Amino acid sequence: MGIFEFSKIKGYLNFIKGSHLILIHTLEDFFSAEVKLEFNPIRKFKNVGECDIEGNINRNVYIISKDSILLLCKVQHEDNYFVLGISLKAKKIGETNNGKIYNIVASTVSKALQEASKSFYRSSINLFGEGLIVSAIAKYASQSLHNVSKVHFLIGYFNALRSTTFEGKYFSTGLIVTGSLFDYKERTVDGSVMYLNAVRQFTDCIDARYWYLVDGHSVYYLSDARSEIHYMYICDSQNRINQGLLSRLLHHRDILFRTNNGRELSVIVSNGIEFIYQENVWRYRNYQWIKNLIREEISLDENVYNAILYYVLYCSRNDTSSIIWIPKNVNSIKDFLKTSHAVSRKSFSILNPQFDGLIKRLMTSDGATVICPDGTVKYYGCIIKMEVADNKTLKGTGETAASRLASNGIAIKISQDGTIKIFLNERTKIKF
Repeated sequence: MGIFEFSKIKGYLNFIKGSHLILIHTLEDFFSAEVKLEFNPIRKFKNVGECDIEGNINRNVYIISKDSILLLCKVQHEDNYFVLGISLKAKKIGETNNGKIYNIVASTVSKALQEASKSFYRSSINLFGEGLIVSAIAKYASQSLHNVSKVHFLIGYFNALRSTTFEGKYFSTGLIVTGSLFDYKERTVDGSVMYLNAVRQFTDCIDARYWYLVDGHSVYYLSDARSEIHYMYICDSQNRINQGLLSRLLHHRDILFRTNNGRELSVIVSNGIEFIYQENVWRYRNYQWIKNLIREEISLDENVYNAILYYVLYCSRNDTSSIIWIPKNVNSIKDFLKTSHAVSRKSFSILNPQFDGLIKRLMTSDGATVICPDGTVKYYGCIIKMEVADNKTLKGTGETAASRLASNGIAIKISQDGTIKIFLNERTKIKF
């Protein structure tokens, strides 16, 4: 058996001319990371950390540093292996504690490379786009409990539901697929189960009226692993944040599929990982990783963080542009603001459900909203004092303003297309 660089494989130049850029863009969108293909990884990483490509051909992932991961993808030809490296760089990506997704993506890319090698990479562009990511998501979400092909089918089914209308309007809907209906009947504390008159299969043709009945936020259809929909699950309407973040909703190895008003498709698994299809690309969201990054920069109580995330996701799902600023030094807030507005002389908190409607209106009004680290809503509709920005990666006044605010705390920019960018400081931002 021989192990060789990918640059030695037959058809390498064909891959360079076509498919490799598609693969880079696909993975950049998915991981929100800088992606570089390494065509000679054996030589380049020979003495780097624990890397031993020739000694352990079956290993798919190496943590190069706290900000860098190396994926290894293999193509087998007769008794030889040709190895392609994929370098992923993003802040603290090496500390995400979710190696499974990287292993699955590496093996999925390997499978695509193997298939493309049959034509010597001449006609292989279609193998490295959206379909590659859907295959990886299906494998990850199945979690060895659900049939991978069934999960793959449901992703396509809900993508069709995403663009389905009822009486001329897009609608949101959702389905939970569980391996244990008992968990929802007997163990769920934040909702209740309602038995349906008629049992349906989620493999049935799309019935817009049927799916319109559940909104995918407070109500879901509940199915077992056999594809039968027996129940409707009703969330506890009193706990808006748990409902919005799906806290304590999913049980072991459950999967949730949800569409949102013709815009988004989400696949969410029980460990909190979300795969979201938004603006024609798939994105991977690891909320625990995001929380760790934010709390390294600024001290936030768990409840305050969850409440902020709840409102961020609300803006993202409702086509709303907004900037949310959590300042580290509250005494210097005015130094960053040209104008600001306060609703009341009495302070109020994002933790108080009585102010939920008001806070949503404040965040969706023009300008930035200032929230103190303890959850107090300080100002809304703020205009930022702008300084000349020399960061060439910033795009538009919104990003420039958010970057300026992030010199004192954390700034979160939500765009009308639903994209979320978190500015951890003036020069470090995360898109997810």
